[in-house]
Amino acid sequence: MRKKLIYICLAVLSMTMLFTVSTIGAEDTEQKIKVYLNGEYIQFSSQEPTVVERRTLIPLRGIFEKMGYSVSWDAKTKSCVISNDIQTITMRSGHKGMQVNEQAYMLDVPAQIINDSFMIPLRAVAECTGATVTWDAPTKSVYINSNQKEQISFSVNEYVKEYTENISELDSVNSLFRTLNSLTDRNYNSKIDTLKRQTEEAKESLDNVYSKLSQMTPPDDYSDFHELSMEMINTVNELCDLVERMLDNDLTYEEAAAEISLITEKADEINRELSSATAELNMSVYR
Repeated sequence: MRKKLIYICLAVLSMTMLFTVSTIGAEDTEQKIKVYLNGEYIQFSSQEPTVVERRTLIPLRGIFEKMGYSVSWDAKTKSCVISNDIQTITMRSGHKGMQVNEQAYMLDVPAQIINDSFMIPLRAVAECTGATVTWDAPTKSVYINSNQKEQISFSVNEYVKEYTENISELDSVNSLFRTLNSLTDRNYNSKIDTLKRQTEEAKESLDNVYSKLSQMTPPDDYSDFHELSMEMINTVNELCDLVERMLDNDLTYEEAAAEISLITEKADEINRELSSATAELNMSVYR
């Protein structure tokens, strides 16, 4: 487990040296996204789900009220408070930060107002509520299941086994990094289609693994390691978003280089914290 995760972390850091300058045309495709909550098709009253920066945004009110939350809007601060008996969630338009009780989270893209509807990234629904979110690409359908089972607490050996099985699903991420590491001026154009496919597959794997880890309750000694692992997955996902934006020519090389630098600094810090957390664990369970 440790070797696998550290490999992923180092792969992130290696990306500062990956890219060469090349341009391709961005192709606009109309997104008609359908959303199902616990099997029920959701019809939104005004703004439909849409895609911003390769992330699906959905109207907050239309989903959370269906899930039994109350929703209030503060026009002065442009913030939304969603609450039920056990949670209070705060999001603000134009901000990537999200507060769930006392826990702070970062969103993939900022919550934002579109056609008078407060829109949030789809992943925020899972992070807020623990719901399972599944994307079906061929039908452009989102399936949200909020009928969650109770989280399972694991013994150390059970946790390591489950964690290792989940992390092994990230082979598609490693395939993407291998392709990126092989890029040259000469072969870049010939690998664009491969990069697009691998990036999409990597993001899907990252989302699935993040969702599974979110439903795990690690042993007490592994809590820091578990949270850092999830944070690293989010960071790798940010990097995949950057790759997509570069491939679609949404960013210049200079803009991308600046963002790569910021992401790799973040990954480097998480990697140091992971190394420290791992060193405190009983490593015999990995053998």
